[in-house]
Amino acid sequence: MVSQTPKGTSPTSGYLQGWESLTRMIVEQNLSWSGRERNLVYLNLRDGTFADVSTISGADAIGDGRALGAVDWDDDGRVDLFLRNRTAPRLQFYRNQSEGDAHFLAVDLVGTTSNRDAIGSRVTVEVDGRTLTRTLHAGEGFLAQSSKRLHFGLDDDARVERLTVRWPDGTLSEFTDVAGDARYRVTQGSDELAVVPRLGSSLARVAPRPAQRDRGIPRLELMEKLPLAPVGVPSFADPERTVADLAGGTTLLNLWSTTCAACLEEFGTFRDRKRDLEDSGLEVITLATDGLAERKKAKELLERYGLADGAGYVDDALLAVLELVFQQVVGSQQQTPLPTSLLLDGAGQLVAIYFGPVVVDELLADVRSVARLAPENLTDVRLGPGSWLFKTERPYTVFIRNLRDIGRDDLAKFYRRLSKDRQ
Repeated sequence: MVSQTPKGTSPTSGYLQGWESLTRMIVEQNLSWSGRERNLVYLNLRDGTFADVSTISGADAIGDGRALGAVDWDDDGRVDLFLRNRTAPRLQFYRNQSEGDAHFLAVDLVGTTSNRDAIGSRVTVEVDGRTLTRTLHAGEGFLAQSSKRLHFGLDDDARVERLTVRWPDGTLSEFTDVAGDARYRVTQGSDELAVVPRLGSSLARVAPRPAQRDRGIPRLELMEKLPLAPVGVPSFADPERTVADLAGGTTLLNLWSTTCAACLEEFGTFRDRKRDLEDSGLEVITLATDGLAERKKAKELLERYGLADGAGYVDDALLAVLELVFQQVVGSQQQTPLPTSLLLDGAGQLVAIYFGPVVVDELLADVRSVARLAPENLTDVRLGPGSWLFKTERPYTVFIRNLRDIGRDDLAKFYRRLSKDRQ
């Protein structure tokens, strides 16, 4: 079949326009490029094939992984991994605890007539009839940079027959009969290998712990608070209640259903830890997602668990807004699991979301962190240690348009004013 290209276009222009439209949709709607795919780990069988060892590696969690960096962090001769995810946990460290008496060789390169970082250099190691080659890159994978120290696994061989460095300008450095289990610095133009002391790390003294298995969709800490003050959260006693009426203390909005076994199990945990929750100053507000016919049953269940005070329900208006809130914060998804809980500060601003049953000790730690945040600063939302490398502002354009689409002009005006006040 022969297709004709319209005048004024090229065969690739339609493809590029389609790709541009897809990219714009993904960015504007905060979608994921790949979705909830498990990490994969493959073992090189050295015969041109690989074996999938993801499960036994402990690294096969669902985190929507984005960037991977390899480095011998604890300086024990085994390569460790840092993984950056789109969802929580945002950063994971996988410490290599593989057993065995295999040897290694590590090489640091310093360029002189070539670039100082020696980017583009190729190092070849000849050992027991095998040739191993590594090239020093300035970046690897998606927005990732592994260690500039080149690492070679030597198996049972404790010595290297020949070590060759081909520098970016084409010059060579060669060394023979090199002892393994050491780290060397090779300087371009020098005939000597400088031994770099292995300093070790405090991690070497940390007892190994199995990788944490995926326990469902994790807790999500927002990078910027999302004000929700005018959003209606009807209670059984006051259908006109809004988030603003809850302001003054930290609040947990807990979405649940009478048919959700995990929800009732979580209620049991809330009941058992009632004193701890009250002492923290946290108010737990349950919102039943069942229809009108089930509200009587919902009230009875809440009375049984001591959670009836302030309890309410999710009506159609609140459901529509919550769907847009989740889309704004998390991105489009097929469905939100129950229970799901939203943590609000004293100003009615969303700071974290818990998809699935909360871990009470984790929740209490977050409540203590929220108390230290500045309510007027939307970017002051760190619930854990550390600091932001850079601050970002939440884009409200698509959110405002979507609110208008569902007939919530009142909320659209609120967020439009909020957006203008930040300019």
